[in-house]
Amino acid sequence: MRTRSSLEYTIPRRRNCRRSRHRQEAIPLNLDPIPMADDRPMAEQLQAPTGGFESAIVVPIINAQNFELKSSLINLVQNRIFRGGNDEEPHAHIRHFESITNNQRYPDVPNTTIKLLLFPFSLDGVAKTWLDKEPPNSILTWDDLVSKFINFFFPPSKTTNLRNEITNFRQIAQESFSEAWERFKELLRKCPQNLELKDLPAHLEYAFLEKDNKLPVIISKDLKDDEKVKLIEVLKAHKSALAWKISDIKGIDPKFCTHKILMEDDNNL
Repeated sequence: MRTRSSLEYTIPRRRNCRRSRHRQEAIPLNLDPIPMADDRPMAEQLQAPTGGFESAIVVPIINAQNFELKSSLINLVQNRIFRGGNDEEPHAHIRHFESITNNQRYPDVPNTTIKLLLFPFSLDGVAKTWLDKEPPNSILTWDDLVSKFINFFFPPSKTTNLRNEITNFRQIAQESFSEAWERFKELLRKCPQNLELKDLPAHLEYAFLEKDNKLPVIISKDLKDDEKVKLIEVLKAHKSALAWKISDIKGIDPKFCTHKILMEDDNNL
């Protein structure tokens, strides 16, 4: 049986009327196959597609029985909504969100899973649109979510601009010293700072609470591997209580932590 794509049709072709008046030659015709008609029911054909609308956040399977997020916890998260405005700080939003969720404990439910479930409730406006536009199933862990959130709402260019402001900081005319100091502290608070790690004694080592060597802590080398894992898990659960720069220390004025030594011009160190 011949298909349409391999159909041959005999066309008389005249080369020499005298010598081969009745000679015929078969010329193949390469025709594209005709697509088959959609034989699905009309009602099914008219339905809108449902694929490709999955959430960007992949929540791990929860094995706990009768687990559900309490409405009181959702309301607590929604008391401070992040909308993605220019005057909002994504780092502060993450710190506040973790201060609420770090202490949430459910049997057989990891704390990071609770965070993945709750975080969308803390967004609205531009921030909600950002999350909705992320590719489906592209956020697998809490660290992934934090990294993408911070990089979108606080890109490296913004960090560079803030550091330039800090480097070139000047007291404004008619501005008191205390006002200038408060403005300078606000710039320090907004700007994330990369710490320069110093060499440690042989019995100590660095551990990091986030990937890409972020949020370093110093631990003992003498700990066993399982002890290190347990210690880091505890530190990660309470990392919002730790300080990596002076401006992170709540309630302590940096003026009490720093000082200047005035010397005469003719004195040498």
